[in-house]
Amino acid sequence: MLIAEDTPELQILEQRMMQSFGVTTTIARNGREAVDLAKQQTFDLILMDMQMPIMDGLEATQRIKQSGNRTPIVALTANVLQQHREQFHAAGCDEFLAKPIDRNSLFELLSHHLQPATNREPVAEPSTPSVLIDDELRELFQERSALMKLN
Repeated sequence: MLIAEDTPELQILEQRMMQSFGVTTTIARNGREAVDLAKQQTFDLILMDMQMPIMDGLEATQRIKQSGNRTPIVALTANVLQQHREQFHAAGCDEFLAKPIDRNSLFELLSHHLQPATNREPVAEPSTPSVLIDDELRELFQERSALMKLN
């Protein structure tokens, strides 16, 4: 799975969440990287943050889809209004997942899109409770804040 996310803490959190489901991930730090990676590699699913530097998720999604890539793309954003969902769909997003990510919604999404291939295990129930993920995220932000104060 490709995760397009510009915030380092969220990259770590989202990657850990996917690992708890047994899903292997590749990280793109912006829309341009996501487009490039989608050209170079085959992914079963793309989680696309909609607000990123260099190229936002809408443009990256459009470019990936215009290239003929049929990988399902899930809009990952805090913008939950219907008008935003319509924009994401018009750009080529297949689904929508609101931030903060609900683990049950994520599990349903992964179960739907990552059906087992002959050589892959089915998506597993999460092995890490969401409370641990929340604690890890809080710790990551505290560490980053402390480092920023030192600089």
